[in-house]
Amino acid sequence: MKQNFSLCLIFNLLFVFVNAQNTNIGILPVRNYEKGEYKSGTQNWDIEQDKNGVVYFANNSGLLQFDGTYWAVFPISNKTNVRSVCIAEDGKIYVGAQGEFGYFYPRKNGTLEYHSLTYLVPEKHKGFTDIWDIEITEDGVFFKAGEAIFKLFGNILDTYVFDDNIIFLGKKDEKIFVQVGNESIWHYHNGDFQFFQQIEALKSPITSILQSGDNAYFTTLNHGIFHFNNNKWVRYKTSFDPFFFDSFVQYSACTLPNGKIAIGSPPNGLLIFDSEWNLEYKSDKQKGLQNNTVLSLESDKHGNLWLGLDNGIDYLEANSPITKIFPDKDFEGTGYTAQIHNNHLYLGTNNGLYFKKWAKHENPIDNNDFQLISSTEGQTWGLHAVNNKLFLGHHLGGFLIEENRARPLENGIGTWIFTPLNDSQILIGQYNGISLLEKNNGEWRYSQKLTGLEESSRILIREKNNTFWMAHPYRGIFKVSPNIKNGKAIFQFYDSQKGLPSNQFNHVFNIRNKAIFTGEYGIFEFDRDKDEFKPNKPLAAYFKENTRIKTLREDDFGNIWFAADDEVGVLKIDDKGLERSIEKMVFPELSQKLVENFEYIYPFDKEHVFFAAEKGFLLLNPEKYAEIDTSIQVIISEVLLFPFDSLIYANSNLNTQRGLQLEKTANNLLFKFSSPIFKTEKRVLYQTKLEGLDQNWLPWTNKTEREINNLSPGDFVFKVRAKNGFNVKSEIKTFNFSIAPPWYATRAVKMLLGFSFLGVLFSLLYFQKNRFENQKAALEFVHQKKEAEHNQVVLATKEKINKLETQNLEAKIKHNNKELALATMHLVQKNKMILRIQRELKKIIHNSNLNTATKSELRKLNNLLTQDQILDEEWNQFEIHFDQVHSNFLQKLRDKYPQLSSNDFRLCAYLRMNLATKEIAPLLNISVRGVEASRYRLRKKLNLPNDQNLNDFMMNI
Repeated sequence: MKQNFSLCLIFNLLFVFVNAQNTNIGILPVRNYEKGEYKSGTQNWDIEQDKNGVVYFANNSGLLQFDGTYWAVFPISNKTNVRSVCIAEDGKIYVGAQGEFGYFYPRKNGTLEYHSLTYLVPEKHKGFTDIWDIEITEDGVFFKAGEAIFKLFGNILDTYVFDDNIIFLGKKDEKIFVQVGNESIWHYHNGDFQFFQQIEALKSPITSILQSGDNAYFTTLNHGIFHFNNNKWVRYKTSFDPFFFDSFVQYSACTLPNGKIAIGSPPNGLLIFDSEWNLEYKSDKQKGLQNNTVLSLESDKHGNLWLGLDNGIDYLEANSPITKIFPDKDFEGTGYTAQIHNNHLYLGTNNGLYFKKWAKHENPIDNNDFQLISSTEGQTWGLHAVNNKLFLGHHLGGFLIEENRARPLENGIGTWIFTPLNDSQILIGQYNGISLLEKNNGEWRYSQKLTGLEESSRILIREKNNTFWMAHPYRGIFKVSPNIKNGKAIFQFYDSQKGLPSNQFNHVFNIRNKAIFTGEYGIFEFDRDKDEFKPNKPLAAYFKENTRIKTLREDDFGNIWFAADDEVGVLKIDDKGLERSIEKMVFPELSQKLVENFEYIYPFDKEHVFFAAEKGFLLLNPEKYAEIDTSIQVIISEVLLFPFDSLIYANSNLNTQRGLQLEKTANNLLFKFSSPIFKTEKRVLYQTKLEGLDQNWLPWTNKTEREINNLSPGDFVFKVRAKNGFNVKSEIKTFNFSIAPPWYATRAVKMLLGFSFLGVLFSLLYFQKNRFENQKAALEFVHQKKEAEHNQVVLATKEKINKLETQNLEAKIKHNNKELALATMHLVQKNKMILRIQRELKKIIHNSNLNTATKSELRKLNNLLTQDQILDEEWNQFEIHFDQVHSNFLQKLRDKYPQLSSNDFRLCAYLRMNLATKEIAPLLNISVRGVEASRYRLRKKLNLPNDQNLNDFMMNI
């Protein structure tokens, strides 16, 4: 206890002459990994990170690997403690252990395989102890044991021994330096170790060689710092020298990318110095470390620190722009309000109001803890600096804060907020409405309760035109007009009928001396002409539609800080003359950290913005935040056969995986993937796609595994990508694999089956062809037979048709002949009638009793009835009709026998009509004998032989 008191006293005295700019107040985020989580040995002696971001630890149980999600341990051949690890450019991971050293290298499927190098060690040197240091240069890989140094170049191992014990091996500017004994420094030069320098002041083992910018240092266990100057190592005096020589034991050290230096110093924990060796930050168990024995240190590419502890592993976000503040220490109460006033920092929690002296940069070893201000125990609500006075709203009422003292403001009603009315009057928003605070004789005292408005008045602002607005989150908006003289708070109420989305979640904020309103969603301003609210489009343009804005706060530079749904950020406003640019900046680490419905932001200056959190407070440095690396990587950690968890692929620092052939039964796979981001707030989402199965990418999820079952044979490509809270996406990582078909679906079997199928097919085709030909011939025979039968039927039908047509034609001819015969008979009867008339006329003409004129008329009439003229006219008409019926019979007869007379033609026509002699006689006006005589004369003219029938001859013309 006495020693600790002395140490604290020295620390406080030391702060007087430390002129460094130390880190801001607060605790850097720390992620603790306990032994139970990484399931390996307790102690971690060395740390390395590969190009993919995967971290390796020299652990008591072997080589420990961590990719951000999954841990794996790889024992070495003799199962001893691994003391050192170093990764080469070719991907080999060199390790040193107790009596053993070698390297891990990925197999074809990416799983690490250990290769021992001790078989190259000469027999007389095989009894070496621990390999504590490994360094790689263009000269080879150097392994340091206490008894010898081994150098591997290719497959050749050289051994170097010294007269004294080898204490340390390190590298500066690609040159190897070795500490032999306490004071002797050697270096590797021209293929051998050569004496470099004797340092009488060096009384302690060297623990590390550091490169900070252009400067090189080495640290000692407990004998200070040495600087490389003028090609020599010389003591480097720092303000911390008394402690480097006494209290601080330096087990490990490393440099950060920004040139800062980190030292692990049991039992003091971790110390971070700037490049001039001024202490900036101190971390120990009280600030989140699991224990103070830091055995190893390694800075990652983001400037953060891995700490290998005596029991566990810690990850310190040394480059974090956000620190945590717990004014009530282990209580970690909920934060509600903050204020820097008169060089004091005040933080209000649900446990009371705490304060401490404010300094932008504190001495990390100075005891500047927060103190609770008496009488403020319990729930605090708001701190407000009004007229250079600091007021506190508290559950027990209002308080005036005067440094470390709180003076109550008498009425004892729960108080929210203090809003100035003028230099001597302040409106107080309380649980039951609005009250008045007045300054009398230089003292602020409670005056009166303004009647009229009885609502709880937590949110109360004043516009530049002396208009007061009060918002009730679950009622609506009130425009308040204080009437101090009458002690009233006259108000006008506005709700969803006046343009607000609803009566829920309504707030009002003073932005650039103008009231800005937010509701269940959207941002609004007040239209005085219409006496209603309208959307504020310029601000709303920076938020998604239907976003609920929970708080707005304008800083001294015109920037607008906000908390909206799950976003916390700032609208950075840059006025450039007539132009104004606005940039939205979001801080994913703050999402869901603020107190719901009591979101509080206090932007003190450009480097200090306080956020009241569910646990304590968060302090943000926006200037530093803009410099952080937002890039992201993703790796495929493992691929396992499920459910047997048989490992078929593991991530390595080499991209050796180019495809994997799996058996047909290996169609249930478990893919594990990760992003090597180690922050306490990772906020990483993953998206996967299996080409050959998925048509599209699956939705984003925080799951780091995907199980795929019952895959069919074929070729597949598993793809995965990640994105962080900044919506920055990683490159796509792929894993190619194929699932073999069953034996009957292999290529050889398929070819055999193919050929067999073709043979069978050809046989079937040949058989089918023959069968087809036979069937074709049979069908043709049947077809021909049926066609012949058909033709016969057609022919018979045609004959029947012709016969019927002939019969029909004959019937028509017969009919027409009958018609002609009737017509002819009619002519005969008519001629007979005419002849009788003529005979009677002749008798009358010969009658003497008639006068001459009458006889003359009768003679004229008789001439008209001349038989020959009538017969000729009627015959001509008969001839026309007869030829139409008998196919131009008379015309053909006339052409063939022009010697025939007109009576002969008449006789021929009657014969063609097949009229009997008795029927012909009256038509020719001759006797039957006369007809026979005419027939005889006709035969002579036609030169018909005696045996030929005249009627048949006529029918054949």
